[in-house]
Formats: sequence, C-alpha cells, structure tokens
Amino acid sequence: MWRVFVMSKLQDVLIDIPLREEQMNCTRSLQTHRCKLNEAYGLPQPDQWIPLPPEEFGGPVVMRGPCNDCFGCNTDFLDCPIGNGSSCYDASYGGYASMEFAKDASLQTEEYNTSQENIASRFDRVWNKRLDVWKNKPICIISAGNHDILVENITTAAYENNVRFLLKTFQNVCEHIVWLGNTAPLRDDTEYKQTVESMRDYEAAVQRILSSSTSDDISYVNVFDASMSYFHNDHIHMRDDWYRSLGNDLFIPFVTVPAMINGINGTL
Repeated sequence: MWRVFVMSKLQDVLIDIPLREEQMNCTRSLQTHRCKLNEAYGLPQPDQWIPLPPEEFGGPVVMRGPCNDCFGCNTDFLDCPIGNGSSCYDASYGGYASMEFAKDASLQTEEYNTSQENIASRFDRVWNKRLDVWKNKPICIISAGNHDILVENITTAAYENNVRFLLKTFQNVCEHIVWLGNTAPLRDDTEYKQTVESMRDYEAAVQRILSSSTSDDISYVNVFDASMSYFHNDHIHMRDDWYRSLGNDLFIPFVTVPAMINGINGTL
C-alpha cells in the first residue's frame, strides 16, 4: 500500500480531513499558528534560531524566525488506521507538510538547521518505521519556486542547487517523488519578481536536473502552460478548485494503482 505526503500547495484538498478524522478514528496533528511548526511535528525548539547563510539563498523571507512566510499554509497530518471499515483510500493520505522553499530554516532543531532535513528525518523516524504495515515508503509530492524567487539576490543557478539539495534529502525517505511544477503568474507584470520569463527559467532548471538524472524514482508534472488560462486567487496562487482537481483527478488514482507512477511524467 502507498501513503502520500504532500509538500506543495495541494494542502488538504485531497481529502475531507475533518470528516475522516471523526469517522475513521484518525489521529490529526495540526499546526495551529504559522510559528508553531515544531509543535506540529512534536519536535523541540532549538536553543537559538539561526538564519541560513546568505550564500545558501534559503527562506524564510518575510518572517525572521522559525515561522512560515505563508499565512494559512499550516502543516496538517492525518493518520488513519487500516481496518475498522476504512478503505485504502482513507488510510493512504499522510498529510500536508508545509514547505515553501527548496531550502529554508523555518523548521529548525538542534539536529538540523533546515526544514527539509527535519521533515525528511521525521518521515524516516516515524512513518518509515511502519513499513510492516505500509510495505513501501511514502510517495512525496513536492514543489518549490514561487517563493524561492523572493529570496534576496537569488539566481537561477542558486535555485537549481537548492532543488538538488531538496531532492537528495527526500530521495532516501520517499519511495517516489512527484515534482509538481510551478504555476504561471496571473499576468506578466514586472511589479512582481514572479514573471513569466523568470518562472519559465525555474521550470527549465528543474527539467535540467531531472533530465540529467538516471533515477527512476522522480516524476515531473508540468502545469505551467495549463495554469496560464485558469483562474488565479492572486498573482501566483490558483483557486482551490485547481488544486482539488490535481489532487483528486491526478494524484489519488495512482495511490491505489501504483503502476500509474511510471506514466505520470508529462505536461498538463
């Protein structure tokens, strides 16, 4: 059986979390505040928060401390037991891990300085210790770029390095990684750093990484062009029905039909 963890803006639209929490005897871990990431993971706060060195081009950008830049992008895990009338669909959704950058210091511990390393370590120590139940490590849906471009003085090459770091960090703890490409900005407005040209450059950087890789455990979904003609909530974020469609129509089916993973590379 596969379990899915989401680290992109799909958030909790893959399932109706409150309903399943009540009906399926699920255990829910919810981040209640943008600055309570450690609490959501059950991790102790470090003695001192340390920003990443400027040469690493990591987040956060807005919040200078152990907090999400994104207000409302709250980590939300759901652990539904197999049995008790639950289906594979009910039990397969692991949760949403808030991760806004390819590399950032929003979630720090005494062990690791980056969110990426701490989240991957949590996966390995908690969920991957139950492979007798799940049989496979989780499928991880990951995305980064729309927020990375806001990091001061970041270049496409620096973003590319951070994406390599992100993928390397999660490859050991995820059975398969699905890289969900960035959506296009609402309009090509130079008032924002997220222009069509700059975001296409970021997409090309990810494609270079994946095309040079010999690994079969990473897939890529390009949604850039499709998103250009769809409704946006703001300059870079889509409406909820966009994310809901991706979750329910594209990702949930291959949870119960693993062979679909081999065919998920492509463009929408």
